[in-house]
Amino acid sequence: MDFIWFTMDQVPPRWDQAYYLRESLILYDKLTNEGVLSFYNAFTDTMKVKAPLIAVVPIPFYLLFGKTHMSALAANLLFIILGSYYFYKFGALMSKKRDALLGVFILNLFPLIFGLSREFWVENGLMTLVVVWLYYFLKSDCFESRKYSLILGILTGLGMLMKISFPLYIIAPMLFLCIKKVIKLKHLPGVYIKNALITLITGLLLAGTWYFKNFSHIINFAIAAGYGKMAENYQMGSVFALKTILGYWLCIINEGISTYMFLLIIFLVAIRIIAILLKQSSSALEKEYWHFLLIWFAVPLMVFTFGVNKDVRYITPFCPPIALLISIGLNNIPLKKYRQFITTTLLIFPVFNYLCISFFPKPVHLETKYFIFLNNNLVYAHLPVKEKWPNEKLIDFIRLDAMRIGISPHYIRTLLLFDHQYINANTQNYYSKKNREGVYFATIDFYSKESIPDLADKIQHSSSYLVTKSDKLGPEFSNAKNISIVALLKSGKLNFEKIGTLPLPDETFLSVYRNKDIKTVGCQILDKLPNDIAQPLEVNFGGKVVYLGTTIEKRAENQLKISYYWQLKNELGTYKQIFVHFTDKENNPLFQSDHEFCANRSFEELKGKFIKDTHWVEIPQSAKGKEINVKIGLYVPEENGPRLKVESAGKTPTDENNTRALVDKISP
Repeated sequence: MDFIWFTMDQVPPRWDQAYYLRESLILYDKLTNEGVLSFYNAFTDTMKVKAPLIAVVPIPFYLLFGKTHMSALAANLLFIILGSYYFYKFGALMSKKRDALLGVFILNLFPLIFGLSREFWVENGLMTLVVVWLYYFLKSDCFESRKYSLILGILTGLGMLMKISFPLYIIAPMLFLCIKKVIKLKHLPGVYIKNALITLITGLLLAGTWYFKNFSHIINFAIAAGYGKMAENYQMGSVFALKTILGYWLCIINEGISTYMFLLIIFLVAIRIIAILLKQSSSALEKEYWHFLLIWFAVPLMVFTFGVNKDVRYITPFCPPIALLISIGLNNIPLKKYRQFITTTLLIFPVFNYLCISFFPKPVHLETKYFIFLNNNLVYAHLPVKEKWPNEKLIDFIRLDAMRIGISPHYIRTLLLFDHQYINANTQNYYSKKNREGVYFATIDFYSKESIPDLADKIQHSSSYLVTKSDKLGPEFSNAKNISIVALLKSGKLNFEKIGTLPLPDETFLSVYRNKDIKTVGCQILDKLPNDIAQPLEVNFGGKVVYLGTTIEKRAENQLKISYYWQLKNELGTYKQIFVHFTDKENNPLFQSDHEFCANRSFEELKGKFIKDTHWVEIPQSAKGKEINVKIGLYVPEENGPRLKVESAGKTPTDENNTRALVDKISP
């Protein structure tokens, strides 16, 4: 069914999905073009703020079927098959095979589950790893088995590499059964402790291949995404307000498991209570396993209930216990003679709902004030969108315009003055990478504290093209600053000219603007040495170019405007890339900002001239409050490309075999 849906759906990958896919293409290129070592180095550097396994998963499918979006979505089919298989084995281990089989069927009827299976989200793989981990935990009998404990360690590492929240879904049910085991044995045998340590150490070592290098980045991001400013964009009101709590639970019911399944749960609970009162209750599930399943979904549910970020897809890894409990309830309806007929009848509507959301040709809405009974346009479960969006046409339009005026598209920075789910910086950069176009897209950082005048100045001097959307820009929070900049653009206060439009399927259109000074974006050519250099120097790199100094302006809290001053003496040859390393006082790397030396300008234009090369740099959270050294040099832009040596630097310190000069310091 999903494959049929894939062939009908034409929309591009949205926001985070496109980000994962672009990173997967980068890793694929590293593996196929440069080898395993280069791939591993890229893997440890990829994404920084999000666990990277999701970017690795599509690579085998790229090798088999080519580097397409459809190939990446095939990974979802793998997760569906693997997850369903292990969920069946898990259910059969806990209860009966009949309960397990029906549980798999019910799980895949939840709108959130089949909706996410059709898009490239982390949660598909995360749910599968949670199910597999808990299955092997049951098989290990609370870490009694050394073999299964080692498997659990590998799964722990993979789960952490899939998402940092992985432990949230497994730790409570694990502790519950371990505590029950200790109470039963009345002591804790040493073998259990040793095996648990094997699981922990194996998991840490495997996850550490990425986390050891990126831990501070991902912790800061996780806090921001769960409880910080970023999370506020997905909140539903005051965390402890009853209205917010009930609103979130209604969202889980309507968007997650469906109103019908919620009502079915109430019905089955009522049936069980009546059966207990009539002393007719029977279940193959042991009491402790009831508690195990309840704890599996109840603990993360409470965490998210009182968290700020209320994105419903976070509940995905605790949907399996809900499905299994429904299955057990259906298979234990007291009327044994009519049980199969009742179960089949009760599941007709969920199947109809699945087909309606997936393939019904027209919008369907059957709702009350609080509950949704039928809706084939939910957040994650919806009809296939048959209208094709012009993502690649926009890239081609800009690329061809740049080439027509003699500029390489590989050095083009295009700013989108909107943030729409189908056309945004992540999606455009994915297609640009996939088609090797080289055009780079950005959008305004809506968390930035830059003033609108500072932002306008930055845009004028760093963006080659601007793209606007006539209406329906996307989420309000991510477009607040875009509206102000578009107003400046339309009033003529930004020096850009309109060069074309593209119609969109939502009855709006894109307008593309070119910077009138496009050939000097970021790179100003001057006839005489400016007198406003804050930190004048004279560092001669290989007799080819002289570095004359730096001017650093602090803009927003985490933004720097840095102007680098040069004079070109001789042809640079292949040494066309500038590296700028930002280090702490002990010379440990903090971050860097590499860029092309005056991209798109010929040697004849630059020889003997004075160059002011301006860039905006963002200080990462991990570097805030530190004294930062700014070190600069030139190199050949290829893997382990050679650097240009410093011939003379006066009193300016150099290091790394005389290829890097300390040109400035930034105070905290």
